[in-house]
Amino acid sequence: METHSFLLGARAQEIFEEHKSELVQDGSVAQVIYAALEEPGAKEPAIITVMVAPPNDTGEKKRYFTALREQLRNKGTVREALFVFEGWVVVSSVRPTKSISTHPDRREVLAMMGRNSDKSRVTRVQQFFSRSPGGAIVWEEMPLAHFDVPATADIVSPMVEILDYLFPPVN
Repeated sequence: METHSFLLGARAQEIFEEHKSELVQDGSVAQVIYAALEEPGAKEPAIITVMVAPPNDTGEKKRYFTALREQLRNKGTVREALFVFEGWVVVSSVRPTKSISTHPDRREVLAMMGRNSDKSRVTRVQQFFSRSPGGAIVWEEMPLAHFDVPATADIVSPMVEILDYLFPPVN
């Protein structure tokens, strides 16, 4: 089990704040993966940033992240990964039956999901926001802010699990 995080803890908090600033300044945030790559002979993993555009379909998303893992494998072994994105969520105890993008109860969110390769640690952050009539970002409550915590069933979501496709398969 990994005991020291290079990407999920304090660095993740810094990354999230950087993306909040980007959203305020630019009005949008590009989807990005931060990966801690273990390279042969290196004392610490190298942190690389990859702009991504994963598809919405779950099966296609799995293939997309698996292909990304194969590309990254040429540089090293992914030990930790963070995925930062902005999007829509529906906050409800009832699963939405219509598309989230058209759901009347949808909310905009800046989110970050992280995982380590042995699946023992997770980072999961959601920061809701709205836009003023002039387009300025108005921050709302932050219902989730878990940085480098044990991976328990109540914290791990399908979005976090999609990161598992970036890690080497367990034999």
